[in-house]
Order: sequence, then structure tokens, then C-alpha cells
Amino acid sequence: MMIEYSVIDSHFSSASRREPSSRVCLRSRARRTGRIGLALGVLLTLLAWVTPVFAQDAGVPTVNDLKAAAYDAQEKARQARASADQAEKAAQSAEASLAAAQAASAAAVAAPAAAAPAAVPPQVLEDLHRATEEAKNAAASARAANAALAEYMQEREHRYSRSGFYLSGGLFYAPQLFDTSYRAENSQGAFGAIGYHFAKRFEVEVRFDGFQDFDLSKSEYTAYYNGFSVTANGKLFILTGSFQPYVGLGIGALNAKTGRTKIADGVTETWQSTVATFRVSAGLDWYLTETIAITGDAAVMLPGGSLSSLNFATLGGGLKLRF
Repeated sequence: MMIEYSVIDSHFSSASRREPSSRVCLRSRARRTGRIGLALGVLLTLLAWVTPVFAQDAGVPTVNDLKAAAYDAQEKARQARASADQAEKAAQSAEASLAAAQAASAAAVAAPAAAAPAAVPPQVLEDLHRATEEAKNAAASARAANAALAEYMQEREHRYSRSGFYLSGGLFYAPQLFDTSYRAENSQGAFGAIGYHFAKRFEVEVRFDGFQDFDLSKSEYTAYYNGFSVTANGKLFILTGSFQPYVGLGIGALNAKTGRTKIADGVTETWQSTVATFRVSAGLDWYLTETIAITGDAAVMLPGGSLSSLNFATLGGGLKLRF
């Protein structure tokens, strides 16, 4: 332990003894470096001041000279562009003047020709006059044909809606619309009418409708209901041509026979009734010729009195003969 301590102590003692000589060396080096830097600065300053003078004497362009030359070049370029634009505008104006001169020359050449047309041969003039007359005649014929057609259509429509008597007849199917506790079957029948058409849109007629049995039944009875009606009807026609839809309303009398048979003993009871009835209808007449038309309508019979619960409809069609 004593040996190690003496060695370490001797090392630090020798280092402390060498320290003054090292500091002296560093100071001397710093002084020399400072002198050298000062000399280099002075030298660079002299060179920066002397170089422009020598460059100007030797004819070498400086930075200011280069800037001035660039400015002059830009100014000359702007002037050249302006001169080019003026030259282009002058060229366009010259082209426009040339075109106007050419147009005026062409007009001057064409003017004498227009003033003195070539003579047209007489044959050509005659053909032109004849063609014009034929065109006028054709137009007049077309107008006359249109007027004749309109008159014919009006007359034809008038013939369909002309005043006069007619007869009609046909068959119908009769769905029941009963309000009763009996189960009922539908029926069928036939109709005939005589009437008079007047004022283009109106008809009055007397119509006969006869219907076969409506069969009725319930638990202890079977029954039937048949009869006929005679009604006076008025019709209003919506159209007056060959196709004439209409609505109608009638009033008259319905004569009906009703019967009931008791299933248990076969006893039959019958009643005869005549009641007032209304007839509401809508239909059409479709003319095949001026005197023959197919007619069809749908109507509801609405009897009153004791038969007010036995309404029924008729869906029928037939033929109509005009006089």
C-alpha cells in the first residue's frame, strides 16, 4: 500500500511541475496566429480596393456594366415587339382594303350584266305562264274539293241526326236487384220501341219491355215474378255523327204477375199488380248506314208500390231503323 501511494503521488507531482511550460507555449502560438490573421485581413482589403481600378484600366466589364447592358437589351426587345405589332396591324388593314377593293370590282363588273339581262325565249315565257295557270287551277280545285268534302261530312252528319220516325227492337238480359229474403235468379226479355228524332240531339219514344220469370225460393216456398212495362222515354245525344252515345230517362207503368207455391202442400197463390215505374238508361246508336243502326243500352227499372223491392236492370241490344 505504501508503494502504490508513492507512485500515484509522484505522477501528480511531475505533472504539476510541467504545467507552467505548456501554458507559455499556448500563449506564444495564439500571438502568432493573431498576427497572421491581421495581415491577411489587411491584404484582402487592399485587393478589394485595388481590383476595380485595375479592371477598369484593363477594360474588363464590372457588375454595374453588366446590369446596364441587360437593361438596354430588355428595352430594345420591347421596342422590337411594339414594332412587330404595328407591322401586323398594318398588314391586316392592307388585307381588308384589298378585299374591299376586290368586292367593289366584282360589283362593278356584275352591275352591267344585271342592268342588261339576257333575252328570254318566247317559248319559255309561254311555258312559264301555262305552268302558273295550271298551279292556280289546281289550288282552286283543291279548295273546291275541301269545301265539297266539308259539305258532304256536314250533310252526312245531318242525315244521321235528321228529324224523323224510327223503330227499334232487340233482346236484353235482366239481372235482379231485389231487396227480399228470397233467393232470386236472373231473367231475360225483349223490347220494342217507336220514336221520333228531332232537333239533332233529342229523341222521344214509347218503349215496351217484356221479361220472363225471375225464379225465387226460400225454405218453405218457391216463387216467380214476370211482366212487362210501357214507358215514355226522352233521350239526349252527346254526339251527332255515326256514333251517338246518349242518356235517357223514362216514366211509365209496369204490370207484373207474381206467384208463390208452398213446398209442403203444393198450394199456389198468384197476384197481379200494376204500378208506376221509372226507367234510367244510357246507351248508344252506331249507324251502319244512314237508315240502319246498331243500338244498345243499359237501364235500371225502378217500380213503385207493392213491387218497390223488386228492382231489376236490363242490358240489351238490337237494331234501329230510321225513316
